[in-house]
Amino acid sequence: MYKIVFFVPVLVLLVCSSQLLARASPELNLTQEEWARLEKGELILKIEEFEGEKGMRGVRTVTFRMVNATPDEVWKVLHEPEKDFEWAPRISTSKVTNKEGNCIDIHYLMSIPFIPVQFHIRRVYEKDNWLIESSLIENEENSLEAVEGQYALYPQHAGKKTVIKYSLYLMLSNRTPMIIQQYFTKRGCKEWMENFKKRVESKGTWKKE
Repeated sequence: MYKIVFFVPVLVLLVCSSQLLARASPELNLTQEEWARLEKGELILKIEEFEGEKGMRGVRTVTFRMVNATPDEVWKVLHEPEKDFEWAPRISTSKVTNKEGNCIDIHYLMSIPFIPVQFHIRRVYEKDNWLIESSLIENEENSLEAVEGQYALYPQHAGKKTVIKYSLYLMLSNRTPMIIQQYFTKRGCKEWMENFKKRVESKGTWKKE
């Protein structure tokens, strides 16, 4: 089984009191042209590839998408990880193994041809701050060596829409098949964001085929 080092997808849903304030937000760091593209429903994807130490290769991606859903509607989907397999591409199993306070532990299985991938994630939910932190659960059987992620939440158009920022930091061995990198970068980010958009805009009812 391949060992993969990466930081899990980060969804940041940025909410502010007005569109003008959101455009000035340093967290988004988008140009006026990019904002215009978001308003048209386009997806924005930024990718940076780099060389790591000891034969590792790295990729950083940031994806932006505006959805026709309120932050509460987006939060609801994120707060039902046991249903992630219904919409998330390549995820075949998303089983909640423990709930305690604002923490949820999830076991994920991914369907990638000829390469079994599984990992156990702990999410910590802070709704007062519209924030979700995720990390790999140690002492579990994981195909991944390091996972840290973040989901966050804020509104556009008087709270009727939400801009989604999806960030990923990925480190892979040069011996790891490129299909793994493709899933978690350009190809995977687009599929993930497209499915997530359908899920939240359907109020949590849309399912992948």
